[in-house]
Order: sequence, then C-alpha cells, then structure tokens
Amino acid sequence: MVKIFIVIVFFYISLFVFYSNSLACVPPEERQALIDFYNSTGGENWYNNDNWLNGDVCSWYGIKCEESHVVEIDFSLNELRGNIPESFGNLQNLSVLDLSDNQLICLPKSFCNLQNLSELDLSNNQLSSIPKSFGNLQNFSFLKFR
Repeated sequence: MVKIFIVIVFFYISLFVFYSNSLACVPPEERQALIDFYNSTGGENWYNNDNWLNGDVCSWYGIKCEESHVVEIDFSLNELRGNIPESFGNLQNLSVLDLSDNQLICLPKSFCNLQNLSELDLSNNQLSSIPKSFGNLQNFSFLKFR
C-alpha cells in the first residue's frame, strides 16, 4: 500500500513539473518588448488583440512560443500604426516576423539584435528607411519588403 502511494505521489509530482515547464513564462525583457510594441503601434486599435496584456504572453494573439521564448510573431493585416520600439531587439529568439499590410513607419536600430530571424515580411507598410545595421542580419531564408 505504501509503495502504491509513493508511486502515485511521484506520478503527480512528475506531471506537475512537466506541466509547469511546458507553460513557463517568457523572460521579463521579452514580455516588456511586446508590451512596448503594443503601446507604440496602437494595440488598443488593432484588428485583433485577443488576450494581449493579460496572462501568459504565449496566449496573446499572433505570438508563438517555444521553450519559453517568443519565436514567431504574425500580425499581417492587423491595423498596426506607428513605430516599432527599440526594446523589440530584446526578442532575440525570434525567427519568423510577419508585419505585412500595416502602417508601420520605421524600424529601430536594435532590429539588428534579431540574429535568429530567418523569415521577415514587412511588405505594404509605410517604412521610410531601415537601419544601416540591418545588413548584419544574415540568416534570412525569406525576406519581403514590397
């Protein structure tokens, strides 16, 4: 009877640890970068801002996480307006970014920190320039500006 109890307790502890790790929150600097992004691009007026600023970042509309990091952002056709904030460069695990068909004006200098970025779509925005350091990003398999 004691052995069965120990096995059951061990099972529930293992399940709790696994479940907790699978829902682990992103680092505070990534969360803050997304909050800054929301505020600087008119998040309250986005076409879809489901769950934003509430709960786990990984449940926010357009955000995909892996291993407790933001790895993908998809905000095409979402009524974004304004500038991407400097803190956006803190999303260093980001590999896919689709901000197409919005009204974004400029990219921050910190954009060059996104060294894992392999897919980028900034087409159909109002970008007037890109930072010179943008040329340092070399992992693209897909890049679209127009």
